[in-house]
Amino acid sequence: MSEFWLPDTKMCPPAAPIGFGTRLYPQVSLFNSYEDIRTQLTKTAIDAASQDKALLYSAKSENYKSIRAKYEGRGLHRPYCAVCSELPIPNERYRHREVKFHFHHSTKNERMKAQLDHYGQYQCEDCIKSPHHYVTGARYSVLLSSSTLHYWSGINGDIEYEGTPIHMDCITIPGAKIRDLHQAVQAEYANAKKPVDFLICAGLNNILRDHSVDEIMSDYRSLKSDIQGWNAENTLAVCTLPIPPKVTYLRADPAYHRRQVQEHDRFFRITSLIPRINQLNNEGPHAEVTRRAPKFHTWGLRAPAEDTNPNSMRAVGTLSQHRTNQWRERNSCDQLHLSNEVVLRMGKSAIKYFWHINGMDEEPQIQPEAVEALEENLPQVVVVEEERDDDDGDTDDGLLHIDADPDELLLSSEEEANE
Repeated sequence: MSEFWLPDTKMCPPAAPIGFGTRLYPQVSLFNSYEDIRTQLTKTAIDAASQDKALLYSAKSENYKSIRAKYEGRGLHRPYCAVCSELPIPNERYRHREVKFHFHHSTKNERMKAQLDHYGQYQCEDCIKSPHHYVTGARYSVLLSSSTLHYWSGINGDIEYEGTPIHMDCITIPGAKIRDLHQAVQAEYANAKKPVDFLICAGLNNILRDHSVDEIMSDYRSLKSDIQGWNAENTLAVCTLPIPPKVTYLRADPAYHRRQVQEHDRFFRITSLIPRINQLNNEGPHAEVTRRAPKFHTWGLRAPAEDTNPNSMRAVGTLSQHRTNQWRERNSCDQLHLSNEVVLRMGKSAIKYFWHINGMDEEPQIQPEAVEALEENLPQVVVVEEERDDDDGDTDDGLLHIDADPDELLLSSEEEANE
C-alpha cells in the first residue's frame, strides 16, 4: 500500500480532467455526493493501484521467482527484464528463448510505484497538470515504440516540454522488434479491466534484421488479433515508419551517401509497408478510429531545389531527399533516429491521435439536469453546487461531485468545466 502525504487543508479536491463527458471520461456515476469526497478519491486510487499490481503478478508464471533467480544478473550490457521474461509458456525447457535483457520503460509501472497524496494523486512527469489522480480515464491510451520514441517527451533533458494535455501511457524498449513489444503488452495489459487504445511505432529493428514485408505484417496482425481477443473494445493503430538514411537512399541524396548505403539498401522494403499498414488500419470493427494513426514515412524528407533524375522511383511523392539536419546521428550513413525536436513533434502527434479518437475536440456531453436525475435515481452524473469553508477561511465554490464507480475518476470545479 502506498504511503500518504500529510493532508493540506488549503488544497481543494482535484478538478475534472480535460475531456470530461467524452469517450475518455464518459458521463457516468462515479462518486457519492453525500460522503466525504477525499475519502472516496483516496479509496478509488488505492483500489486501482492494488488491482493493477495484482493483475501484473497474475500474468506471471507460477515459478517466476525461480526464473528471476536463474537469469537475473546475466545481462552483460542490458538488465534482465522481470516484466517480459516471466510470462507462462507451454514448455519451460524453452524458457531461455523468452528471457529478455533490455531497458523496459513503462509509465504504468512508474505509476504503480508512485507515492499517492491524500486525494489519490501522484506526481506525473509527463502531464502538464501534475499531480493528477491515479485513475487516468475510463480507457487506457498506450504508445508502443522501440528507440524511435523512447523518452520522447524529454530526450536527455535537452528539450523543455510543458507536458501532455491528457495522460498517455508508454511502453518503449530500445532495440525492440514487434514481437518484443507484443510480449511486453501481453505482460502489462492482457488482463486489463478497462479497454485499451494502442498506438505502435515500431518495425525498423525488424527491417535492420532483414525481416520480409510479409513477416513484419504478420507480426502486426498477430499483435492486433491478440489485443482485440483480450477485449473486443481494444484498438490497435500502426504508424507508418520513418525512412532513415542509414538503410535507404533517395534519388536526390549525395552520391557519396548512395555509394555507402547501396549494399544494405532497404528503401523498397520500407515503402512497401506503407500501403499495407494503411490497409491494416482500415480493417476491423474500429477502423474509424485506427485510420487516424499518424504517418511518419515523410518525416525527415524534403523536396530538393533541383532534381537531376526526376524519373527515378526513389522518392516518396515529391519528397526525394533526406533532411540530414533532422536526424540525430552526425554521419548520414549512421542516421537511424530523428532529431530530438522532430521526435518531440512525433510524440505530440501521438497525443493528438488519442485526443481525436476520444472525442476531446468535440463538445463534452454534460447534462445540466443531473440533480433531477438523482431524484429519479437515474445513472447520470450528479452535480452539487455547495460551499466549503477551509481552515484558513477560503471557500471552494461549484465543486462537481459524482456518484461512485471504482474504475474511473471525475471531479471538477465549475471554472475548469467551462474552459
